[in-house]
Amino acid sequence: MENDNISVKIKLSLDDYRKWNMSLVFTKKLIFATCLVVLLMFVSALVSYHSHYGLDFFMDNFIPLLGVLALVFIALPLFVFFNAKKSFLKDASMQEERTYGFDGEGFTITTGHGNSRMTWDRLYRVVEDKKNICIYSSRIKAFLIPKRFITSESDIKALVALLKDKMKK
Repeated sequence: MENDNISVKIKLSLDDYRKWNMSLVFTKKLIFATCLVVLLMFVSALVSYHSHYGLDFFMDNFIPLLGVLALVFIALPLFVFFNAKKSFLKDASMQEERTYGFDGEGFTITTGHGNSRMTWDRLYRVVEDKKNICIYSSRIKAFLIPKRFITSESDIKALVALLKDKMKK
């Protein structure tokens, strides 16, 4: 890949989309806040047990604690898992092979049905994680490029450097 002209061909899988959705929901802030709430509820329940209120009061405080844990660590992942599947299967364009072409003016997304062009000034933010490069055009819309479609680590670095350089301008 050259720094000024980079092309990446991808085809998202349901697994790519699900994992990306899970990473958006389960941020460090959510996990920290949940653990803090659970810890405070547990301490409150424990204090009530050791005070004159007894075991009944402890159980009355412990049941909501289990409910919070179940909601955050069981119900929410299940919701995200099934909602991601529904969204992915409903949107045929998400399942199409597409090519991202990056150059000095912006980038082009080409599918079997046409293409779309975006200039660099329309980018909102670029986020890189272990498995993906996400190019945001707004707070809620992103173009997902799984790194597994990029041939080498140096090509990943070149693309990320180009994107971050263009974001600064």
